[in-house]
Amino acid sequence: MSRQNTLRIGEVATQAGVNIETLRYYERRGILEEPRGPMMLWLLRVLVSVVLSLPVGAVVTPSTASAQQQNAEARVTLRIDGMTCASCGVAVRTALRRLDGVRQAEVNFDEKRARVVYNPRRVTPERMVRAIEDLGYHARVEERS
Repeated sequence: MSRQNTLRIGEVATQAGVNIETLRYYERRGILEEPRGPMMLWLLRVLVSVVLSLPVGAVVTPSTASAQQQNAEARVTLRIDGMTCASCGVAVRTALRRLDGVRQAEVNFDEKRARVVYNPRRVTPERMVRAIEDLGYHARVEERS
């Protein structure tokens, strides 16, 4: 790439309105890469405008976003047919709790229902139904919230 299309780090930082350390921070994380040219300058300006539009005190990092995704929570009620005793309810509850992403599972034998709190990014109600059916019961999603 010719010199006219490559900018020094100080030039990019000045034109984007950030200090050199901010630019180096983004480079170290692979957000901005060499060569420092017009495209990098444009990307940096976009990043700066996004950051400046955030409320004062807001902190957004990849780890924060990842934590929010991992902590996502949903609830589902499953209708279960074929349970004949309280031990059946215990077996269903155990199978549900073993699924990755299920945080809480309560089975009511009398109502023939299971109420489950889960992370929708890790497990689906359809997967829960399959786990119950693998035990020999019939199950279906009754209500999602």
